Amino acid sequence: CTFILRDMGQPLTLWQKLRAGLLKLPFECGFQQTLRLLRYGDVIESEIAKVMGGRHMCSLERMCVAPAKQGCGIGSRLLVEALDNGAFKDLPCILTTQADRNVRFYERMGFRVASEASLFFGQEQIQNWTMIREPNHKR
Repeated sequence: CTFILRDMGQPLTLWQKLRAGLLKLPFECGFQQTLRLLRYGDVIESEIAKVMGGRHMCSLERMCVAPAKQGCGIGSRLLVEALDNGAFKDLPCILTTQADRNVRFYERMGFRVASEASLFFGQEQIQNWTMIREPNHKR
C-alpha cells in the first residue's frame, strides 16, 4: 500500500514524491494508470481548489494497494491510522477519485462527496468525485 498525505498549503517536491512511492507506482498499479494519474494532475488540482474554497486542508493522493492485497483491509487500516493520528489529524482531508467503487471505499473511511463532475482532458471525459473527511471523524 502506498499513498501521499500532504498539507495542501505546501508544494510537494519531487524528492517527497519519490520518497512517498512514486517510483513503485508503475510496478504496483501499472504503467498506464501511473501515466494517467500524472497527466490529469492539473485539471484535478483545479477542481480541488474550487471545492476547498480557501480552507486549509490536507490531501490524500495516489492511494494504491497491490491488486493481490486489495480487500484485505491493509489500505483501510493504514489510511485511518494516518488520518486519525498523523501530522494532519486536525485538518480536513480532501481527495479525488475517478472510480465509483472507490467512492464507496472512501465513504466507509469517513469521507463524503463534496463534488461530482465530468472533467474533460482533451477529447476524453472523466467522471470525478471530490471527497472531504472532516478532522477527528469517527467511523
